[in-house]
Amino acid sequence: MIFASPAWQPPSVWHSFSRFGPAAKWIAFICFVCVVILCNAFVGFSNYVTIMQDEVFWQSVFNSIVLLLYIPLLMFFGLCVAIYLREGFVLSGLYKGIIVFPEIIESLTVAGIFSCLFGYRGPVNALLELFKISPLYWLGNKTSAFVVIILCIIYTSFGWQTMIFSGALTTVPQEISSLIKVDGVRGLKRIKIYMYEIRKTIYHSFLLNLIYGFSAFFHNIYFNKGRSRI
Repeated sequence: MIFASPAWQPPSVWHSFSRFGPAAKWIAFICFVCVVILCNAFVGFSNYVTIMQDEVFWQSVFNSIVLLLYIPLLMFFGLCVAIYLREGFVLSGLYKGIIVFPEIIESLTVAGIFSCLFGYRGPVNALLELFKISPLYWLGNKTSAFVVIILCIIYTSFGWQTMIFSGALTTVPQEISSLIKVDGVRGLKRIKIYMYEIRKTIYHSFLLNLIYGFSAFFHNIYFNKGRSRI
């Protein structure tokens, strides 16, 4: 059977232009850069010098470093709960769903909940008054505001952190878990054994938390509202 070849058609204008697409992009980019340089004064490193002399910039750097304190707390408690869930107990599946619940809530909503909890007339101060402790203005003090923000970040990220460690613990050989039970290893020594077995996951989790920590500015914006000088 002989098939007739399709009739030849001249290349379209768009097809001809697409062949010069990369060159056209470079030409447009070079022209744009030239226009920017020629029409504006070159400032060099003056912007970097200005920001290095800005007290607000260094204060923001200090605040970001302080907020990173949530990372070891989050990872430690997440690993402890993951180990506990690995052992299995009644309603463990329900508990896994509960700890992941904060992940499906908008971060600003969680910040609003914590703002109400730690408000001057909030439940936390009401609890303190039961123990004859004067109410605190949590969001009006720099130190206490940091504590509230760190607790809020831990609450928001605790679920996924526990799930990551729970998934990593499934790769630990069952023989190691059996030996831990037979030898009666408990406490920090038990945690150290599991940490060694999932050390790669811990490393990657630390990097993810580090990136998130430097970008978790929405909690500060919501809590600040002109009330606390964070």
